Amino acid sequence: LGSDTKDERNVPAIGALVVDEGSAHFVAREHGADIRTDFAMDRREDAGTNGVSPPMPLRFRAKGKWQNENFNAEGRTGDVLYLSSPLQQPFPAEVHVTAGRTNLRARGTVASLATLDGANVNFQLQGANLAELYKLVGVVLPETPRFAVAGQLAKQGNVWRLRQMSGKLGNTDLVGEMAFDKSGNVPQLTGQLHSRALDFNDLAPLIGMKEQPPARKTAAAARGKAPRDPNRKVLPTTKLDVARLQRMNADVRFGADKIVNAGKLPLDRASVHARLQNGLLHLEPLDLGVAGGRMTGQIRIDSRSVPVMAQVKLDARALELNRLFPGSQMTRASFGKIHGEIDLAGQGSSVAQMLGGASGNVAMLMGRWQMSNLLME
Repeated sequence: LGSDTKDERNVPAIGALVVDEGSAHFVAREHGADIRTDFAMDRREDAGTNGVSPPMPLRFRAKGKWQNENFNAEGRTGDVLYLSSPLQQPFPAEVHVTAGRTNLRARGTVASLATLDGANVNFQLQGANLAELYKLVGVVLPETPRFAVAGQLAKQGNVWRLRQMSGKLGNTDLVGEMAFDKSGNVPQLTGQLHSRALDFNDLAPLIGMKEQPPARKTAAAARGKAPRDPNRKVLPTTKLDVARLQRMNADVRFGADKIVNAGKLPLDRASVHARLQNGLLHLEPLDLGVAGGRMTGQIRIDSRSVPVMAQVKLDARALELNRLFPGSQMTRASFGKIHGEIDLAGQGSSVAQMLGGASGNVAMLMGRWQMSNLLME
């Protein structure tokens, strides 16, 4: 079975198909797919459902390639497939899939096998990097550390909805809801996400920094000093993959009650509304807790220009001087609150190029304060 056309209407007109046992070979070159599946009937009564949920007597195993990644799946389903008409009863399925470095377990029902409309599935998804889902299913997500997420997934028409989502991204906890709409020319992602504690190290891949494994951090701490990098830079020099910003639109709100492991950055909390439209990314409003104070404003990244254009406009209020540079001994005896404004613009393919070559205005104001002569120098 299979076809090299993307025309969804090119589906065999089969009314009802009863499967007892057999095998299928699916080939779709445009998806890098070549999968062989074997079916066998489970003769045990109720096929392990104990009569509580719809029976799933048909077991299957699949192996091959999907998007040119190693693909393995196994599970069980009902044995009567209505492919070309609405199902009289929701079709049950239970599946365990491994594709590349991504692992999925799911159990639920679907009303239409041809379109997956009426899907109602509980799932657990694990993987090494959320960005790899773009290659597997076409959803554009940022570079991330390892992840594990669970929730309830439903589909109506061209819209997939993720509800009751909970999970972890590296060491960061996440809860929320998301929706992915493929009805337009450009897919649209919307949603709200919240974290009680955001581990800043988990943002490293997103901004071009390397994620530091916990074991490596522990070893460095045991020696009392981090290993010296001869090519070390203050700003990340890794090229950002911004091409994907033009392949999907988005409207997502995110908030973190607390930020931990921020290193030399005085970040306490964060809240942002991210809007992506035709390759133009707006982070507005951006509300950060910084050094006991607050920094608000917007960041604009235009991936349509070459090199990428970035603009930053921020307003700082009541930043505490002795908390502004964590780890610095010189600031511990300094006191005062800083207010300021930042208005910068730059171009480049990395954070280092954008900020290193930025131009604009930075203004700071302090009232009553005390500062050491060494810090002034």
